[in-house]
Amino acid sequence: MTSLPLPRQCGNMVEILPDRLYFCSYDDNMRPKADMQTSYLNVDSEVHYESFYSDFGPLNLSVLYRFCKKLISKLKLSKKRIVFYTSSAGQKRVNGAFLIGSFAIIFHNKSAEEVWSKLRLAQPPKYLAFR
Repeated sequence: MTSLPLPRQCGNMVEILPDRLYFCSYDDNMRPKADMQTSYLNVDSEVHYESFYSDFGPLNLSVLYRFCKKLISKLKLSKKRIVFYTSSAGQKRVNGAFLIGSFAIIFHNKSAEEVWSKLRLAQPPKYLAFR
């Protein structure tokens, strides 16, 4: 019997909401598998950014709105820990950090400083800077 390779984490997993919501990245094309305690959420294939030149974000408000609705629904429907993850691609990672950070600020009254103090722990690798 051949076993599938385990997804390799890129950077560190960080806790956004205690015992409930986490953020991390996994190597491209690797998908973690849910278990009894943990559910995973990825929107890499669902979000699209219309670049002007060689920019890649941040994502627009309609993307943020749809992400927040999806995450709120997942949090309400499941008692499991939720891990929001992105691929390890730099542009996906920083846009994912933007989405989860904005969610924490808007819906959980976190300050930008509180959110950044958590998200920066997901490095290395360092987040790409928006252009």
